[in-house]
Amino acid sequence: MVSVAGRRSRLRVLTTDPECLSVLVDGGVFIPVRERVCLDPATVRWVYLSTLGGGWWTGCSAVKFRSVLKRSFENSTRFSMKKPALSSSLLRHVVVLSIASFLTSSVSLAQEKSLSTVPAISRPSKELKLAFPGLGIIKDVSVKEGDEVKKDQLLMSADDRMDVKALEALRIDAQSTVNYEAAVAEGQNKGVELRRLEKMKANEVASDLEVERAKLEVVIAGLKTRQAKQEQEQKKLEYERQAVKVELMKLTSPIDGVVARLNIKQGEAVDPQNREGAIVVVLNDPLWIEVRDLPTRQATRLKLGQILKVRYTDATEQGWQDAKVIFFSPVADAASDTLLVRLELPNPSHTSAGLHLEVMLPEGIATGTNEGRGQTAAGTN
Repeated sequence: MVSVAGRRSRLRVLTTDPECLSVLVDGGVFIPVRERVCLDPATVRWVYLSTLGGGWWTGCSAVKFRSVLKRSFENSTRFSMKKPALSSSLLRHVVVLSIASFLTSSVSLAQEKSLSTVPAISRPSKELKLAFPGLGIIKDVSVKEGDEVKKDQLLMSADDRMDVKALEALRIDAQSTVNYEAAVAEGQNKGVELRRLEKMKANEVASDLEVERAKLEVVIAGLKTRQAKQEQEQKKLEYERQAVKVELMKLTSPIDGVVARLNIKQGEAVDPQNREGAIVVVLNDPLWIEVRDLPTRQATRLKLGQILKVRYTDATEQGWQDAKVIFFSPVADAASDTLLVRLELPNPSHTSAGLHLEVMLPEGIATGTNEGRGQTAAGTN
């Protein structure tokens, strides 16, 4: 049998069948070697496989294998038959063994790669669901899905004709000072009346009761003036509130972004209870890269501000890009023992969000060695 297990393995040659030497490689590759090799079942010989640079497995050369195997046979004292002649058939099987070892190591490398990268998905760094605060009918939609918009750009508006008329009426009331001026004039008139009665009392023509009543009327006139002033201020506030209502009947973009979704069309009724809003605007520069399946033991070895390599799984020609760790979820998923990690990726090309990526973990973190832990701690300091 031949078993390959590890970066440097030993080829164990055993046989209990004098008619056949069989080779079995990890991964299920079975190679029968039809040679008349007569080894005693207790005889064991080892042939070492060599390792080339780059981490790939290869079998030892055919000449070396032939030499080692032949020397092993010659040194054995337990042959029951004539020493076999090593034919070209055996050498061909040695080549097949080398290829099988290569394939086995490729699987191992792929597994190591899967440990060093984790899947992720891109999200908009901002996603705003804009909505109207009250009922109404959509009068105009100025954009369509996929349009790039600027901050404060008009997106859609509701029919505001009635609200505009109400605003105009409130504007007139707020700017009018008639009631206040009338209250001031009435107060002045009461003051004149009081002075007249005080003179009449001095001449013993008016009674004390009439003078006291005139004084109270002056006080009441002053209170009415203050009331008129407050009412005028309230009308101004009502006007301003109505102006805000009219303004909110026009949806504008609060950011530079892209229209991701329109949930209402021209002529449809506005539903302020719709949680999806009337229109959705997203910001894709920068993008957020969310890693949801990262084991907690690895996530806790990362740190805020650390730079990791990321790339799109379906567009590898873009190559690896730098993304910065900006967030760790404060609550881990106990069921899967994972922790959400969010990275920030510059996106000047405005690549769409929602694409799959892979994030390359630092070597120490991927393998869970103390080296990775030390690097993280040093980076924190």
